Amino acid sequence: MATVESIMGVPPAVAVPGQPASRKPSATEPTSPEARSSAGGPQGETRIFLSRANWALYEKLLEAIGDGHVRVTYDRGSLELMAPLYEHDAYARSFGLFVDRLAVEFEIPYQCGGTTTFRKRAAERGLEADECFWIKNVAKILGKKTIDLEIDPPPDLAVEIDITKSSLNRLEIYAALGVAEVWRFDGESLFVYHLKDGQYVLASQSLAFPILPLGEFTEILKKSTIVDRLQLSHIFNDWLRTRVVPLWKQAQGGGQQSSS
Repeated sequence: MATVESIMGVPPAVAVPGQPASRKPSATEPTSPEARSSAGGPQGETRIFLSRANWALYEKLLEAIGDGHVRVTYDRGSLELMAPLYEHDAYARSFGLFVDRLAVEFEIPYQCGGTTTFRKRAAERGLEADECFWIKNVAKILGKKTIDLEIDPPPDLAVEIDITKSSLNRLEIYAALGVAEVWRFDGESLFVYHLKDGQYVLASQSLAFPILPLGEFTEILKKSTIVDRLQLSHIFNDWLRTRVVPLWKQAQGGGQQSSS
């Protein structure tokens, strides 16, 4: 895989996530585009931030990284690379499992986009969600092998695992891309955002799954690194059957109700 420095033409002191720099740069070495590396999060995480990075560099990095386990976020000249931790991915996979079970149980057509890169050149923004789903607009993307946000709808729901803080405001990027709903989880709490007039507002229920008791959902999600996947699936399925399905039936009979 091509490295950041080989694409940028900057000295090899700037490391690819997961590969520490071999030496410290001297005061006279060039730094354009400006780059810095951060390991301020949990052990094992590396973030690289580049300023003055143009769109062409962003696209070159995406091409070089390919399907590598590196997330690239771009916001109008600022670019960040991040290698997700185990904890990060464990929560993301749980979201995928849970949304799948909800959609199947209630026969809601959907499509999963996983960590697909979404970008809009006109907005000069791009990122990969930790998980994402088309629900309302699923029929518009069926049969497609690639998604182009210049002509295709963005996901209706995106999941953002925020265990460690990004240097960039990823919610603003989701808003620029037109994602209607974002679930952000910080390891303890789940925050649901709805897009209104180009900005996100905090909400008490989900657009995609309005009957979902978010507090209870979060408590199960937090077990992602405590129990194995089989046990987690059983816990979620039992909760879905005994708690959520009755709420759904009640909503069908007497109008939608929210629950927290």
